Amino acid sequence: METPSNVMTRSSRYPQLAEIWNKTGTAFKNSGRYAEAIKCYDTAIDINSKYADAFYNKGIALARVGCDADAAAAFAKAKELEVNASDHQEASMSKPGSP
Repeated sequence: METPSNVMTRSSRYPQLAEIWNKTGTAFKNSGRYAEAIKCYDTAIDINSKYADAFYNKGIALARVGCDADAAAAFAKAKELEVNASDHQEASMSKPGSP
């Protein structure tokens, strides 16, 4: 399991990678540091507003601190993004010449 400090080192090197901020948030969440996790997920979402995993993980952290309505909204957004991504993938696969 990664520690927050290990992942924060990477996020300082690559501040524009949403994936790093998502991993940093997860490290904080796994350490019980939910407020810091939520901030990291927000940064990941600011970088990539279509990052379903960051919304989902933010929902978990919000639920852990009792922000149930905000958690539900984050989960709904994650699901919406997953459905849209899956629809887009199916549409591109149905085009002639697609693998």
